[in-house]
Amino acid sequence: MGFIDAILLGAGHGTRYSQSEEQPNQIPKQFHLLEGKPVFIWALKSIVEQAPIRRVVIVIAPNHLELAERQLRGHFSKPDSLQLEFVSGGNRRQDSSVNAIQLIKSLTPHPKLVMIHDACRPFLGNTLKNALASYAQQRDFSGWIPGLSVTETIKRVKEGKVLETIDRSELIRVQTPQLFKFDVLMKILEQIQLNSEMNFTDDASMLERFEEKIAVFPGDERNVKMTYEIDSQVLGHFLKTKGRIEPCESEPVTTFTA
Repeated sequence: MGFIDAILLGAGHGTRYSQSEEQPNQIPKQFHLLEGKPVFIWALKSIVEQAPIRRVVIVIAPNHLELAERQLRGHFSKPDSLQLEFVSGGNRRQDSSVNAIQLIKSLTPHPKLVMIHDACRPFLGNTLKNALASYAQQRDFSGWIPGLSVTETIKRVKEGKVLETIDRSELIRVQTPQLFKFDVLMKILEQIQLNSEMNFTDDASMLERFEEKIAVFPGDERNVKMTYEIDSQVLGHFLKTKGRIEPCESEPVTTFTA
């Protein structure tokens, strides 16, 4: 498989994360302490410990770069073989990904694979293990993304009125980390930069736009994105009991191509 370069996206502002007296929302959620460590440090440790990562590019908003560097020095022991780089985030998720890819592109040798992960997902569970297994089995794809079945009833609503109930049998909830062939992702990002009107909510959507084949592998229910304040309580439990709980095997997810 060789080495993988990883991108950790941590430039968001966390506007949906509510304030509390104990942890006022003066800084984005990825810098909040969870079981004694910043959230983005947990995410960084998770990917480095579970995959042969050569280099991690951490994307941070310019006004939080000093804080990120200070937390990294205080909470992360860098393996000698690991390269760490910081890069400034952009206005949109795809802009942040472009900035990170441009940095990786400027360094040699280029990786065969690049992994993109949310800095606010501190507990991976089996997600990364499943990603690497899927890549090993399905190398004719350009991207591999974790998905979870939709269990709730889904309805399309407009102005408070139900329009229809959506068939959920072909729907999934998508997580990160997402794994991509570096050369494919680099070329697609170059194309996207030429059209400022394109806007994507995740990195796999960019490959879908250009009809690249995307494989879906089982995600993990414990791979929670810290979005609301209650998420920190759930994640705190997972991290506190890490290594003392039985593995959580997710339901199989049907692979499809985009």
